[in-house]
Amino acid sequence: MINPSEIGLTWTGFLLITFVIIVLMFLYHNKLSSSIFEKTNNKPLQYLVNRLILIIGIIIIMVCFVSVHILWNSIFLLIVIALFYRVIKSFVLGTWLIYELNLKEGIRFSVLNYNGVIDKILNTGIVLSNIEKKHFIHYHQLYHFITSTVNVQEPIHLEFEITLNETSDVHKIINTVKQILFDFPFLLNNNKPIIIPKENTIYISIVLINHKYIHTIYELLKSDEYQLKLKEN
Repeated sequence: MINPSEIGLTWTGFLLITFVIIVLMFLYHNKLSSSIFEKTNNKPLQYLVNRLILIIGIIIIMVCFVSVHILWNSIFLLIVIALFYRVIKSFVLGTWLIYELNLKEGIRFSVLNYNGVIDKILNTGIVLSNIEKKHFIHYHQLYHFITSTVNVQEPIHLEFEITLNETSDVHKIINTVKQILFDFPFLLNNNKPIIIPKENTIYISIVLINHKYIHTIYELLKSDEYQLKLKEN
């Protein structure tokens, strides 16, 4: 009978492969990644590709580790996965959520009753920053928040009315509103937002996938530069 340990890698082989993979990933993340996505300026796609490459590298290292000694190393690996399950889960979910929700540092975002600007996109969550303080939101929390409402789509049509101040910059406000709506992941895909400026007022018409996001979009659109009113339908 063939001993499984005899057909696996040696520790030297494992360490060599691990070293090569780490060097290649380091070169990609620090040298190639920025230059590849420099022209597209698509940060969510860059995050997605970077994380997928990291996951593939980790999987290769894990397979090589197990092949050194199939039984004991498999048991050890399962224990490590069990201990860090929540961290691993957040990392994997983040890989999808960053791209799916078009998350970028610097955009306004609202989730779980927290409103603010995305200050940092980390491996296991995002940091929302506002005037009061910073909040860390795990990706698994964000995922449960989204799936609890997205799975049951109850589209609702909303109309907002923005009354400008005397010193308001109309073009700047319109561009800001457009960016907020573009970054907001809970609009119905086949209904493009309508923005109509008229004298000192801007009318906005949107369709949300669920009524639970009314407060969220209202908080994101609020500003000291104008008065925001949700019109009754």
